[in-house]
Amino acid sequence: MFLSKGRLSPEEELAKLENNERLDALLDRLDGRDTLNVEEQAYVDQMLDRIDVLMDQLGIELGDDKEEKQEDILKLLKSGNPNDIF
Repeated sequence: MFLSKGRLSPEEELAKLENNERLDALLDRLDGRDTLNVEEQAYVDQMLDRIDVLMDQLGIELGDDKEEKQEDILKLLKSGNPNDIF
């Protein structure tokens, strides 16, 4: 597979998102029942949607419904290893 300079593979992009400090901090705030502002919530939603797309591309299956899938994504982000959620 040929990747153009500066373009990440799905694996690399997913790893980068797993280590995204801003996303981690916002998710921690949500876990603590904090309310995010509109910009912060939009960022979280965008990043979680991208993680979902990447996981689909990589064949990583999560729960069927949206809530279950989001919980699995959060577990993945906290563990840093897609194999740990199964």
